[in-house]
Amino acid sequence: LPFCLKLCFLYLSVFPAHLEISTRQLYQLWIAEGFIPDNSEATAENYLEQLIKGGFVEANKRKAAGTINTCSIRSRCHPVLLSVPYRVEFISSPFLDPKGKSPKQVKRLNAVKRQEDFACLDYYDSQLHSLLCCSPESRHFDPMDWEKICGMFQLLRVLDLGSLVLIQYPSGIENLFLLRYLKLNIPSLKSLPSSLLSNLMNLYTLDMPFSYIDHMADEFWKMKKLRHLNFGSITLLAHPGKYCGSLENLNFISALHPCCCTEDILGRLPNLRNLRIRGDLSYNQSLLSKSLCRLSCLESLKLANESKMPRLSKIVLAEYLFPHGLTHLSFSNTDLMDDPMPALEKLPLLQVLKLKQNSYSGRKLNCGSDGFPNLKVLHLKSMLWLEEWTMGIGAMPKLECLIINPCAYLKKMPEQLRCIKSLNKFDCWWPQPELRQKLREFEDKEQCGIQLFPYGI
Repeated sequence: LPFCLKLCFLYLSVFPAHLEISTRQLYQLWIAEGFIPDNSEATAENYLEQLIKGGFVEANKRKAAGTINTCSIRSRCHPVLLSVPYRVEFISSPFLDPKGKSPKQVKRLNAVKRQEDFACLDYYDSQLHSLLCCSPESRHFDPMDWEKICGMFQLLRVLDLGSLVLIQYPSGIENLFLLRYLKLNIPSLKSLPSSLLSNLMNLYTLDMPFSYIDHMADEFWKMKKLRHLNFGSITLLAHPGKYCGSLENLNFISALHPCCCTEDILGRLPNLRNLRIRGDLSYNQSLLSKSLCRLSCLESLKLANESKMPRLSKIVLAEYLFPHGLTHLSFSNTDLMDDPMPALEKLPLLQVLKLKQNSYSGRKLNCGSDGFPNLKVLHLKSMLWLEEWTMGIGAMPKLECLIINPCAYLKKMPEQLRCIKSLNKFDCWWPQPELRQKLREFEDKEQCGIQLFPYGI
């Protein structure tokens, strides 16, 4: 392997042997460790593809568009990753070193098994660069161990405590000013203080998936190196009386509250490519519909509605000005009253469209002629009342994957589907008897990959 791939491969030893590894997390760790020369997720993905082709790593799940979602270490490589990283002083772990004989000058420490593993911190050099706990087990983190980390290892670049639960915001974290990657589980956290943000200006990734932040200090807008922001929900505000610059490197946010999706805020995120918005979309209809177009680089958009009265949804897609570069778009709990297809079929680059649970409550879908010119994947989920679906000539010419779950009231499929030669996967759940029989008699059933679920119906 080339040296750069050797580093990326050996780093996989921080994960438990049979764990499905999130590629999104893996790419951010590789970047924070300095293994990716241009700090690009595209380069990181290319490295992973090379490891897969070489037989070192296995791709477990791929996203609808073919990109890798999760991966795992091939079983034949487990012995290598249990010995070589330890032997060459690349990484250490109490699991690999039960007798405490590992070289204490090692730069990376992985505590994966027990709470007691953190007792070994006293024996490691203050030059430690990375501390990870990638065990999926959830348990409370001892405050005494946190004091050790902040007091002893102020040169940390990577701190990932995985599923370990912190009761409250940990004091002393602002001392770790070299951090590039920070992942913490603090369910009680509601705000990020200025003392934290002003001292962590080197952060690339801030990952707190179980924290719901309703206040972010103004210092956030000075974090020029930030690339990846992941929270249960987060509210960003630009203080009108202070200068707030743009975050040129920020390319991923989950999940942004819709109340802060103003033209001003989104205009300060010029290179954002992946965005999930979660909150009351109906209440913020006028705000969202006009501001999303400011995200000219946006490729993936997920809209998750959390209205107090979802059945009274006032979301009108016809008013939305979507960025023309969108390739991935998904909706959930939006309870759209009007057919969404006329508003979406004009997006020229859209490849993946997912209408998830309770996204559309109507009875008809109509795709116009030549609509969705680049769509490859279409998911129609929980459209309980859908009865009629029509497609014009030339619609969805590149469709490869179609999933409908369920389609209990759908009487027939569009005739245009027969003309789509690229279709190779078609999953249909709970079709009524008449439709089921038509699908069984479909002349290109095998070529289109038609599967009826549950099996045996």
